[in-house]
Amino acid sequence: MKILVGMAKINKNDPAGGSDGLEVTERPGGGISILMADSVGNGRSNQDIGHLVAIKAALLISDGVRDATVPRAIHDYLQVDKGGKVAVMLTIISIDTGTQTLSFARNSSCPLFIRHEFAVDCHDEVGAPLGIQKNVKPIV
Repeated sequence: MKILVGMAKINKNDPAGGSDGLEVTERPGGGISILMADSVGNGRSNQDIGHLVAIKAALLISDGVRDATVPRAIHDYLQVDKGGKVAVMLTIISIDTGTQTLSFARNSSCPLFIRHEFAVDCHDEVGAPLGIQKNVKPIV
């Protein structure tokens, strides 16, 4: 199995440098997960939240937590620790070499494009960001 991962960052006119975090972590059963988190808003505190969410999600996955459960755990953390005042969009792309599967979990309004041998699939369902609303579930 050959996997190529690409990411493009778009400048948002944010003098603080951006509010997104990107982590790649190894899966316990073999494979990798790519985690992209973007805190909604501007400023230094939002930049820190984006990085923090990406790192927390990577730690949960490396501990064996399922992809669909990770956004719910992050959402609960943001609700309790940040009082529901911070919104974060999270996308998890996982390649499991043990089962030869590709999966993703999204709480984002940004589309996800998957290019394979014969076509490009666009997944543009809109998911509610983590942290603000109650009972948020990821698009899996």
